[in-house]
Amino acid sequence: MNEMRRRYSMKIISFYATKTFKLVLEFENGKYRVCDFIKSVKSSKDLLKELTVDVDLFLSIKIDNTSGDLYWDKNRKFSAETLYELSMDLDQLINPPPRKIRLPVASKTTHLTEASKSRTTRELEKSNKELLERIRINKT
Repeated sequence: MNEMRRRYSMKIISFYATKTFKLVLEFENGKYRVCDFIKSVKSSKDLLKELTVDVDLFLSIKIDNTSGDLYWDKNRKFSAETLYELSMDLDQLINPPPRKIRLPVASKTTHLTEASKSRTTRELEKSNKELLERIRINKT
């Protein structure tokens, strides 16, 4: 446990509880994290589940200034280490990494015969060929 405390600098120095059962936590290492309490305690004991039903009870949370842990009463206490592990980094929530976009791949290419092409299509092809040639020249 002491190793975790040193590794993460786990003491909570401030927090904000929301009516949607989330905790915004500030740790002494300068990190801000958000804990969605409903997701975090969904498989817990009845004492903890009660916290996700009663908003007034949830909002009555307090901080132990000595340990930096959060508690409601002697039976419902969360260590800073546990809350750190259950929470997500606020920066990642606000600025998530960009998603990789998968572009569709053409499964079949159809080539038109010269006779079936319209005048506009032939003009576009010629224009595209000229642009590609210019690009090739500029690259070298």
